Amino acid sequence: MYGIIVNPHSKKNIGGKFNPENLEKIMGKKAVVRSTPTISKAREVFSEFFDRGVKVICISGGDGTQHLTLTELVHFCREKKMELPLLYPIRGGVMNMVSNEVATRFGNPATQCKKLCAFDEKVCSEQGAGSEAPTLPFVTLPVLKIEDPQAEKEAFAFTFSNGILYKGLDEYNQGSRNVFSALWLAIRMLSGAIVPNRLVTPTENRVKVDGKDLSHSQQLMIIASTIKKLVLWFSPFAAPEGAKEGEFYSLACGLPPFEIFRHLPSYSVGKRKHERLYNQPARVLDIEGQEGYVLDGEVYHRPQGYQIKVMSGMTLKFLNIK
Repeated sequence: MYGIIVNPHSKKNIGGKFNPENLEKIMGKKAVVRSTPTISKAREVFSEFFDRGVKVICISGGDGTQHLTLTELVHFCREKKMELPLLYPIRGGVMNMVSNEVATRFGNPATQCKKLCAFDEKVCSEQGAGSEAPTLPFVTLPVLKIEDPQAEKEAFAFTFSNGILYKGLDEYNQGSRNVFSALWLAIRMLSGAIVPNRLVTPTENRVKVDGKDLSHSQQLMIIASTIKKLVLWFSPFAAPEGAKEGEFYSLACGLPPFEIFRHLPSYSVGKRKHERLYNQPARVLDIEGQEGYVLDGEVYHRPQGYQIKVMSGMTLKFLNIK
């Protein structure tokens, strides 16, 4: 049985087209579907899921929803001394990097629920009556663990970022959050490479990578990720063979904005080097930063600054129905 958590505030779920009632009609008795208008409601939903024998938890929302729900789920399972179930991300937000990586690059909550139903029927028909419970196919993806003294508990996410990425997403969230505002924001960020503006102003950071200080402290952005391809075509990490076990992709960019603008195609796919660009896999990042940061799509404001540690977390299992 599937358990589906729906964030009603995510972009594709706001209009009600993919609300819990409609998803329940698609899934029938194959799933328990629940809405979590606030993350504080997630724990009672987890309790119900496990009591009813749910084997796969599906999270309907963007990357921010995946991060918040996953963090609550990890702490819930630790307290109950339970193993994490299989996960399955359902595309419901503006950014869906997790779904792109382990589930599907296309579709919406309705089409993905239909795929889950078809997969369930296929598994049942292949197993036959009276067979033991099937072993479901899965793919794995490691997660970052983030320790922040200003947070109530350690967080788990797939991507950390700050600097211009924090400023851009923070401004987008404060606006109308539509295609036109996203386009206008992109234009401002690109034009800032020629005529500097607030969005592309470097941020003062102190960064240690695996215990060693970086030589430059003025950063446009820092990124840590277990996902190599981010949004659109951006795959900025220079690691041809990928990150090894216990490592994640990391990038600290202290380049002048105009330098990035001139060579954006090569920087965006990790093919250009520069003395002010650290671009190697890492195991631990210690960051003293300003303003705030982003975990997946969730913005964390830290107006007085912050000191955090980003490190490798556990490896998660995701249902594989590709």
